[in-house]
Amino acid sequence: MKSSNKEEWHLAIQNEIHKINKLNVWLLREKTDNDHPITSTWIFKEKHEDSGKITEYKACLCAHGFHQIAGIDYQNTFVPTGRLSSLRTLISFASVNKYKFHQMDVRSAFLNAPLQEKIFLEIPQGIEGNTKTQVLHLNKALYSLKQAFLAWYKHLSSLLISTGFHCSLSDPCVFWRTGKFPIWIYIHVDDLAVFGPNLNHFKKEIKEEFDIKDLGKAHLPLGIRVTHLHDGFALDQEHYTNKLAKKYEVNKLTPLNTPLKPHLQLSKSSDEKHETFNKLNANYRSAVGSLNYISSNTHPEITFAISNLSQFLEKPGL
Repeated sequence: MKSSNKEEWHLAIQNEIHKINKLNVWLLREKTDNDHPITSTWIFKEKHEDSGKITEYKACLCAHGFHQIAGIDYQNTFVPTGRLSSLRTLISFASVNKYKFHQMDVRSAFLNAPLQEKIFLEIPQGIEGNTKTQVLHLNKALYSLKQAFLAWYKHLSSLLISTGFHCSLSDPCVFWRTGKFPIWIYIHVDDLAVFGPNLNHFKKEIKEEFDIKDLGKAHLPLGIRVTHLHDGFALDQEHYTNKLAKKYEVNKLTPLNTPLKPHLQLSKSSDEKHETFNKLNANYRSAVGSLNYISSNTHPEITFAISNLSQFLEKPGL
């Protein structure tokens, strides 16, 4: 490793290996002719403060899931995704009932999730073993495995249900439990949005199962800024919107009074105009998708305008 921060990165690798061993993610065994081990890669990431100062060095061992064989290494990869409307409903529900709204993050979530399939991994750099005669039999998921997200969802949902939670029929990422300490949970992969009058009991429960980062009062779930008021919550996406405006270089344009000019009729682009647009190297589909994310969360007044723009995703023009 040639990085000027190689000592920090080596320490990050050792920390990740420690987590892997603690959670019994794999078993070292002798290689057989029937094994078809996949490879892996160490991925490195820096975490920064707003000032740019590095606060954490993270190392993550990612399996080469693109080498997995369908029907052998994995069966199903579909995993439920929580609806944003469910999150907004829970926030409204908490506001009306004067409930608390906190965020929690499950550290190294995938490393907790048992695997049903037999998957073997070639011994990666930094792990003890004979790379020629031995392989690692995965007991639990690694990042970038095809079924990692599904394995984690199954593990977390099974745990919640076993402790008295119910899963919503309309959104499989929403769970609730009644009783002395009623609580509602919205799941987004390893992020938990938690609502209730008293959250301490649940926090104690889940910390006994996972390594939890308790973020306290929710402030930025899914890119939505939450302001806690005495009578509820205020939501905005100012940071996300400003970042988007800067990306597409519209932050210096003169603001308009309406998102769409009255009676404006948009028409299908000609081949010539479409070709001219392509020369701009602008991702129209991505831009409209980002605007749709804003409209569906905090700015419903632009929904009609975004709907008009969405008609031309296949062939945008100038």
